[in-house]
Amino acid sequence: LGIKKVYWCPLRDRPVSEAINPDKIIVSPGTVAIESTARVTHEFQAAPSLVKRMQFVGAWVDVDLGFGSSNAETDEVDQQIGEITGQDTDQASRVDDEKEHTFYETYCELDLAGFEHVDEEGNPTGIPLPYKVTLHADFGTIVEIRRAWRPDDAKPIPTAQIPFVTYNYIPFADFYPLGLVHILANTNDAMTTIWREVLDLGIFANFPG
Repeated sequence: LGIKKVYWCPLRDRPVSEAINPDKIIVSPGTVAIESTARVTHEFQAAPSLVKRMQFVGAWVDVDLGFGSSNAETDEVDQQIGEITGQDTDQASRVDDEKEHTFYETYCELDLAGFEHVDEEGNPTGIPLPYKVTLHADFGTIVEIRRAWRPDDAKPIPTAQIPFVTYNYIPFADFYPLGLVHILANTNDAMTTIWREVLDLGIFANFPG
């Protein structure tokens, strides 16, 4: 499974397309596709300097978040990736100005007071609208709430604009598709069995000698 995030970067002032790790995408149980889910979350780390730049350009709320968490535990997947790539993923070993903040960027549906969905007569319908919500994982501080639909969307209920694009090998019933390794697994087992049988036959054929 490959996932790319296509969005407008406020720092670079242009659209970007970045590859992200699938294990950093959090979806609701039973989700089949990102386009049909009611909530999808991207977990990411940001250095203190990046946080300050995002606050300076007005993309995030200018609140004091202190230093990055020194108690954040690195999961086993990140530890293995760090060992393979030679990167230090241990936050506790870093100085304060190098400790990264962990954020959850969630695309969900909300019914916010003052921004309700209304019918043709201007009455609130109670239908939640798609929003992008970014919050700090340790403090729970919300640094961004932004509209997640096109302003020129003329449909009665606007369509959510989710920036994640998935690249699947073979779609499956679950969110995660089948890859080439899954398909070759049975073939690999079969070839191993055949190879062992050939070796056994060769040994048995040489027994009379």
